[in-house]
Amino acid sequence: MNLQEAIARAENGDIDAMVSVADYIVWEEDAKSEIDPELGKKVLEYLDKAIEAGDDRAMNNLGAMYYGGRVVEQDQAKAMEWYKKAAAKGNSMSMLNLGYGYYYGQKKILETFDHVQIDSSFPAKRIYKLRGYKDIT
Repeated sequence: MNLQEAIARAENGDIDAMVSVADYIVWEEDAKSEIDPELGKKVLEYLDKAIEAGDDRAMNNLGAMYYGGRVVEQDQAKAMEWYKKAAAKGNSMSMLNLGYGYYYGQKKILETFDHVQIDSSFPAKRIYKLRGYKDIT
């Protein structure tokens, strides 16, 4: 599913598609690029709906957005709160993010995550996707 397909499905209420659009903003989009403000608004709406439905992936993504200052103002304390909420629902990625946050004093959580590897062909981002998060290509 590409981004446009995910947006179309999200507009029809598909929670997985809503989370996939947020995945794109958090994990796929170049962190140095500017996010289209309209897409940013949509992503926040999608995450709100997915969180209302109890989706722990959406909670983790919102935490990552707060951590990185993507679409929302950077706020490490809010990031940790969202990671805790998602972890309480069993989200292993949030547990990992919390661990990094505590270990590194809430700094460079996502940057550190990018460098964790099982081996050179199996980066941590792939683990993220293998745990059930939707990939947008």
